[in-house]
Amino acid sequence: MEKNHMKSSSLVETELVTTQMINTHWHGFIELLYVVSGQMELVIGEHRYVMKGQDIAVINANRHHAYRGSSDLLLGRFLISDAKLQEMLGISTVLFWCNSAAEDHEAFSELRLVLNRILNDSLNEASSNRIYRESLYYRLMHILCSNFLVQQGELLYRTDTEPGEDRLQEIFAFIRSNYHRNIRLKDLADTLYLSETYVSKYIKKKCGINFVELVNMVRLEQSMEDLIDTNTPVIKIAMDNGFASVAAYNKYFKERYQTTPTEYRKKLQQERAEKKENSGQEEETRQIRAKVEQFLSENPLAGGGEQVQELHMAIDLMEKPLPLQKDWFLSVINVGRLSGLLNYNLQEQLLFSRDRLGFSYVRFSDPFGEGMYLDMLAPVAQLNFGRMDAILDFLVRNHLKPYFELGDKKMRLLRNMDQAILEKETSFREFESDAQMRSFHCAFLNHLIRRYGPAEVSSWYFELHEQEELSYLSASGGNRFHFEPMSDEAHQKYFHRFDIIADAFREILPEVQIGGGGFPVQHYGADGIRHIFSLWANGHRQPDFVSVTSFPYHLQKESRYYFEKRSTNVDFVLHNIQLVKKAMKESALEDCPLHVAEYGITLSNRAVVNDSCYKGAFLIQNVLSCMEESDILLGQWLFSDLYDDYSDTNRLLFGGAGLLNKNGIPKPSWYAFDFLQSCFPNVVKKDRNLLVTRDNANAFRIVAHNRKNLTYSYYAKKEDEISADEFPQMLEDKNPLHVTILFENIPDGTYRIKRQCVNASYGNLLNNWQLTGRETELSMDELEHLRKVTTYHLTIQTAVAKENKMELQFVLEADEITSLQITTR
Repeated sequence: MEKNHMKSSSLVETELVTTQMINTHWHGFIELLYVVSGQMELVIGEHRYVMKGQDIAVINANRHHAYRGSSDLLLGRFLISDAKLQEMLGISTVLFWCNSAAEDHEAFSELRLVLNRILNDSLNEASSNRIYRESLYYRLMHILCSNFLVQQGELLYRTDTEPGEDRLQEIFAFIRSNYHRNIRLKDLADTLYLSETYVSKYIKKKCGINFVELVNMVRLEQSMEDLIDTNTPVIKIAMDNGFASVAAYNKYFKERYQTTPTEYRKKLQQERAEKKENSGQEEETRQIRAKVEQFLSENPLAGGGEQVQELHMAIDLMEKPLPLQKDWFLSVINVGRLSGLLNYNLQEQLLFSRDRLGFSYVRFSDPFGEGMYLDMLAPVAQLNFGRMDAILDFLVRNHLKPYFELGDKKMRLLRNMDQAILEKETSFREFESDAQMRSFHCAFLNHLIRRYGPAEVSSWYFELHEQEELSYLSASGGNRFHFEPMSDEAHQKYFHRFDIIADAFREILPEVQIGGGGFPVQHYGADGIRHIFSLWANGHRQPDFVSVTSFPYHLQKESRYYFEKRSTNVDFVLHNIQLVKKAMKESALEDCPLHVAEYGITLSNRAVVNDSCYKGAFLIQNVLSCMEESDILLGQWLFSDLYDDYSDTNRLLFGGAGLLNKNGIPKPSWYAFDFLQSCFPNVVKKDRNLLVTRDNANAFRIVAHNRKNLTYSYYAKKEDEISADEFPQMLEDKNPLHVTILFENIPDGTYRIKRQCVNASYGNLLNNWQLTGRETELSMDELEHLRKVTTYHLTIQTAVAKENKMELQFVLEADEITSLQITTR
């Protein structure tokens, strides 16, 4: 059943219907019909139109219309407030001529795009996405009014309305614009420049009721949405809709519906509940949703002259290329706690990934903590470094360098930014004196030098992490994020500790690389980071490098508590780097190397975005945007889902932050670094979506992505609550990116083009797992099958260079990443 009323506060409302036949009727709002699937015969006044898939028709307010559709009809109805549009446009009559079954117009493509985005957003049931939805509605109105609005001067030439219907529309327009206040017949007559007697007789003849009854009918119609779909008190509904009192509202309502508004509301709500329980409404909703999802997957922009996003690039090979230093963006990988490296599976994953991804440093925390059997307060002769040696031996033997995060970092797994899965205190023991602290660290470094030699140890990194006062406090049914800003006294305590350890290390090994403090940029901001650096530069030992972390959040205070607010800024890493560098420049740390020791798309350990193609595209885009800042070191968080493994992770994928799942199967983010690592050492050209590199001959490697923006719906929901089915609908669009590259001054000949791509269908473990029904218990054979099929898609073709020019074209799906290798045959 179609909706026949709108909320008084709405500009546009959307619904999807499968009703196959609607008899002749009319209503006071403008209606846009969009055929999603099937076809129908639409009758407007005396005119008939056959509408097929993706056809659009606008029915003006108070126009008689009907339709009969096919059995597979799915119709998008967009109800538009005539009164609000009149107010916004400053005109008394709003009329559109918009019917794709009757005429072609280039604006229909743009209109379909916006309608598709509204349908895509309607699949998200969260009420908090209202701002994004309203922005789409205003865009819809802009396109309609810019291209299909009948201007006032054009009304003289209209022939598609029944005789006299324009005047009736003017009457309804006046009433709908003024029904919420006290209006008289004289007001209407004066507006129309007619006598009251004539207008009264005209209304009686056309509508069968008098002026007062017509006004109250409109008021009743306008009040129905608030009465049916809200809990607004009846007295407020009466006042908001122009009735003199609740008694008057009750009187007219009872005359029309033979019951009071309160009784009507109660009865209808009860009937709705019973209908939902008995009629299979949930199944119908599921089927409609499935149809819309299928439609959007096949028509990301809607048909009728497909619009695409395009990227054109011209490359003159006579221009001098720039060097590509690959060691900055994947020199470091984060594995979590050092004790985790005792896990044979994690060691196997490191060896599997080492050569493909090209990392050389393995960063870990808590090297003296639980599981290492090391008593830091024991006499030097009794210190047991045995377990640490076993891990470091494995790394050194396999040409991997340790990156120590010294200190007392907690073990923390997060569902979202206000709820922790696990909050585990470190086993770190405070030293009883500065002398004891110095003695232990001297013994520690001397042990490393004896075992691995000074040259090897001097190539390692030692980072002293500053522990923030941050915890997840127990609070009525869950955990609550709590943060206390670090005081100057706390910072000074950290710097004092750094001074002692740095002095001890440098006295033994002057070439040692010791730095810190792992400052989270999202917590401190520009002023806070600048203040920390000014404290550090004033009378303390200077670090060999400064380390920070970067995640897309802002710290905000609410009452007594601080909360992390998610940021929609996809260039947050670049902006944080620039912020920190500026702060370093303003202090004595200007010449100090910068390490972004940890960065990632989310801090959540249970976010589907971690398993998605979006993350792979984000990682490539992030490297491209930060390429001019290649004097820094980037450490993506995290290497493997083994770190995120806990009692709730019996599934193949669970939103862990790793590049690999816990079984060692690559995710799209793993392939992002695999593609980047394959690039040649010379940069020919780059932009936001594309990197072209070459060797010293005529061979090229290209890496490209088509990362899509996320809608407000994504940011409005908690990260762990977004399902794998919901996430694709939270992309702003699914438009393909058409890339054209023109090579100039290239030697003539035939070139072989090998393309590897990862998208929704290939190299996507999340999609492949879905094909198994997302089974939680998979056999070894089934896991091995998933490992084999979860790989990039490979195609090989040729292109010919003539007159020293060659054109290369390819298309990227939404969130696809791709690598192309071009060589002479």
